[in-house]
Amino acid sequence: MTNECDLFNYRNRISRSYHNTNREQGKTLIASNKQAGYQEYVILEIFHRAFQRYGTGKIIMPRLFEFTPCDIWTEFKKSGYTWPLTSIRRAISNLTRKGFLIKTENLREGIFGKQVHTWRFAG
Repeated sequence: MTNECDLFNYRNRISRSYHNTNREQGKTLIASNKQAGYQEYVILEIFHRAFQRYGTGKIIMPRLFEFTPCDIWTEFKKSGYTWPLTSIRRAISNLTRKGFLIKTENLREGIFGKQVHTWRFAG
C-alpha cells in the first residue's frame, strides 16, 4: 500500500527514470533523468489524487480513476504540456514496474481508435 510518505520519498529521491537508449552523457543525461523523473511524479500524482477521490468509499467509480496513457496525454495537452505520448507510456511503465500503478484488464478506446488498457493507482 502506497501512502503520502511514499509519494514524498518518491519525489525526493534520485530516480533513473530516463531510458538512455541514445547514449546521452554528462549534463544532458542528468537533465533528461530529471525531466523523466518529474514526468513520473506528475503522472503518479494524477493517479493518486483520482484514486483518493473516486476509488475509495461507498461508491467506487473506476471510469474516474483508471486512465490510459492516451487519457493522460490528452489532459496534459489541454493544460499546455507538450510531453510526447511515448514519454507518458514510459512513465506509466516505470511506475507499474516500481509498484505504484496497476495495469487493469479494462480496455478503453485510445486516440488511434484501438482498445488500450487502463491503469490505476496501486493504493
